[in-house]
This record gives sequence, C-alpha cells and structure tokens, in this order.
Amino acid sequence: MRRRGFIAGAGGLAAAAFAGCLGNEQVALSERPPENDVEDGIRTAIGEANTVAFELASAREQADDTSQVEIDVAALEEQLASGRQALDAVTDAEAAEEYETEIAAARSYLDVVAGLLQGTATLVDAAGQIQGLESTLQAQDFDAAAQALDDVEPDIESAGTTISDAQTTADELDADPLDPYGAKMGELEDGLATVQDVSAGSDELITGYQSVLTGRSALEDGRAAIESGDFATAESEFQAAQSSFSTATGHFETAETATDGELDTEVQTALCRSGGLTDAAGHFEASAIAAQERRLGDAQTERAAGQNDLDGVTECGQ
Repeated sequence: MRRRGFIAGAGGLAAAAFAGCLGNEQVALSERPPENDVEDGIRTAIGEANTVAFELASAREQADDTSQVEIDVAALEEQLASGRQALDAVTDAEAAEEYETEIAAARSYLDVVAGLLQGTATLVDAAGQIQGLESTLQAQDFDAAAQALDDVEPDIESAGTTISDAQTTADELDADPLDPYGAKMGELEDGLATVQDVSAGSDELITGYQSVLTGRSALEDGRAAIESGDFATAESEFQAAQSSFSTATGHFETAETATDGELDTEVQTALCRSGGLTDAAGHFEASAIAAQERRLGDAQTERAAGQNDLDGVTECGQ
C-alpha cells in the first residue's frame, strides 16, 4: 500500500508546529516589543494548524487502510479553535493594522486545515460503511446493501464538497506572508490532493457497487427464467448482468488508479466480487444459449461453472 499519507512532509509540519507553539514564546517575552505581540498570535494559530495537520498525517501512516484511521476529531477541532482564538485576541492589538494581511491569511490557513480534518473524518467513516456494505453483499442481503449504498452516498458527496471548498480556499490564499510563521502550504496542498483522490475513489466504489446490485438483479431474473424454461429471456438477462458487472469492474479499476493504493482493501474486495460475478454471468449466458440449441450437456456444464463462480464470490475479502 502506498504510504504517501494525507500530508506529505509530516516531519516538517511537526517542527513548524513546535516552533509556532513553543519555540518563539521565549523570544516574544524577553526581546520583542509589546506592540508586536500580534506576531505571537499568528505563530500560535499557524502552530495549532500545523499540529492538527501532523496528527492527521500520523494517523494515516499508522493505519493499514482508510477505515482503520483513528483520529480524535473533537480534540483536533479544539486545537483549531485555539488557533482562531489566538487571532481574535490580537485583532484589536495596537499593531494589528500592520498585520491585516497576515491575520487574514492565517484565518484562511486554519480554514484549509479544518476542511482537511472534516473531509478526512467523513471519509474514514465512509470507508467503514463501505466495508459494511460489502458484508451485506457477502451475505446476499441485497435490500440491506441497497440501503447501505443510500446511507453512505451522501457522506461521500459531503466529503467531496468539503475538500473542494478547502482546495478553493487554498488556491485563493497567498501564503507567502505566512512563511516567517512556519506555514507549510505545499504540504497542506499535498494532503488535500490525497484526500481528494480518496474522495474520488470512494465515489467510484459506490458507483461500481450500484452496478453490482443492478447486475445481481438481472442475474436472479435470468436464473428464474432458466427455471421456467424461458431460455431466450434468460440469455438476455444474463447479458445485461454481465454488462453491469463489467461496468462495475471499470469503476473499481478507476478507484484503484485514482487512490494509488489508499483504498486497497476495499478496492481489491470489490474487484474480486465484480470479476467473479462477470464470469458467473458469462457461464450462465452460455448455459442459456446451449439450452436453446438443445445441447443439454453443455448447458449443465456451463450452469455448474456459473454456480462455482458465484460460490467463489463469497470468499472475496476473507
């Protein structure tokens, strides 16, 4: 699995956070004039933001997959709130007018990290829901799977919107004035890019699973038609099922490419499922064609092969 994490250069962020929260305080107390205390507020804000970004990077690096990422969202939100409070405290300071650009940029910097935090947390929850969705499919509870899809789709959409808004803020932010305060805009943008990839990959997974459910419905209709002796209808339904499963595979492959391994567990399980179902539908279609041509031995052989593929799908993800 790729180990780019949510924030590249996490070590640099940690150092910047340390400097922003601790290292410069001694200088401020012993040497700097009181009218420049506003700089302390900016450094504190940037330091808090960098600490949150570093925590996100560390959590991602320590997890085997997205669903296993552990972050204390409330605690990290408190740190961002502390950063905003530090800026609020110096807004009316004697020298604040001289730092209007830096203060405004620092607020935007905090907003970018807040979007990164919120988007990451939502995607972590969504990854867990996707695993639950796979469990319902494994149990062949297709109604529950459809409900799971309905439940997770808004979360993935919300995460995408959050990250997109954060990226817009980052694009509009001139971070140069924040360089003296330890800002690491390049690393934040790398983090945003990674989470955007995960969001896009999650969306592809959900779209693929919708095609899986469509294919499963057609597959069951085809098997019912086989039982009733309507082999022509069965052939058509199996063709439709195979097409849906192939479409699902395409979405899953796109998710794999987009995330470069970040959703490896979820994607590999999904590809196993769609691949097995595609093979099964192909064998059932061949069985229906053989039955129409009264090649009963071939029909039975193909039907057994299709059932074997279906049985194999239950092992996906295990």
